[in-house]
Amino acid sequence: MANDLHCPIPTCPGPSDTEDDNWIFCEQCTSWFHSKCVGVVVIPEEEWICLVCISLNSTSSQLSSTANDDPTNHPVQAETSNPTRIISSKKIYGYIWRDPASFEVVDVYFGLHEEDSKEAAKLKWQQTLRSAKKGCTDMKMFRAGYFFDHEEAFEVPGMVGTSKWVAGQLKWLTRNETGFEKKIENLTAENSTLTAENSKLSLRLKGLKRKRKDSRKVNRLLLVERRRKGGNTDVPSFIPVTFNLGADDNLVQGSLPNFDIFRDQSADDDESSSDDDDEALQYARVLKVSDLINVVTRVLDRSDTETVTSRKGDNITQETDENKQTEFSGKVFVVKLGD
Repeated sequence: MANDLHCPIPTCPGPSDTEDDNWIFCEQCTSWFHSKCVGVVVIPEEEWICLVCISLNSTSSQLSSTANDDPTNHPVQAETSNPTRIISSKKIYGYIWRDPASFEVVDVYFGLHEEDSKEAAKLKWQQTLRSAKKGCTDMKMFRAGYFFDHEEAFEVPGMVGTSKWVAGQLKWLTRNETGFEKKIENLTAENSTLTAENSKLSLRLKGLKRKRKDSRKVNRLLLVERRRKGGNTDVPSFIPVTFNLGADDNLVQGSLPNFDIFRDQSADDDESSSDDDDEALQYARVLKVSDLINVVTRVLDRSDTETVTSRKGDNITQETDENKQTEFSGKVFVVKLGD
């Protein structure tokens, strides 16, 4: 039977490792308690009533003569499953004890009015101070520093008629509000974790945006052009290029090439260079800036052209046979995003 019981005392440490726990039954609220949790050393043979029911009975009897004179507290008759039984029920108010460190609910007192709940709290507190055995549970609360605030008195929704219902509501409120507090703690911890992860992702996103912004500002890219240095050996050279961007940060599309080549050449190079050299490359238009992030390849075949090298050997000019049409099949240069 002990395995199926649950002690409603909030400060109950739970079942022990042994099975010799003594249980005591409240005849009024029909709840089972650990005898050690309610301060009972020897199980009495007569009927036993818990402190919650005692406090409720005490406050109810003290105000029974004045309750009927209160126009706002007239009894409301509620029919039960037995049509011959009528229960007189009235509003009740709850009063909360909390842990000063975690503000977790540790106990709830009830009364017919807000003042009743205060009186119930005072009564139970006085019992604690008078008798350590009788107020064993409250003594634990007192030593733990638990407190109650008169501003936390609240109206319990609905109508009640028996102390059994009150005791059931006490256990329900205690378990549920305590669980709610733990749920809030779990959500708070989870929110802290998500906030930390979000901060890391935000920093990473800022870094990516900064890199993207820097890459957009880069208007100089490297162009690798094939040049011949004796024999058939290709020696790549790097030539800076500038791409023309529109308002949408994409490359301008049109009939003309959307990037320009800038070469640093000496006077001798200018004399030996052909004005038609860049036109022979026939630059293709690039659709998107993202196409330049990895590698963009241009294809051109100069198999039918004759290469004339200047005396310095660092400039290339081409003369195209007018009787033959130039065909493009070889790789000429590679464009890639500068680091």
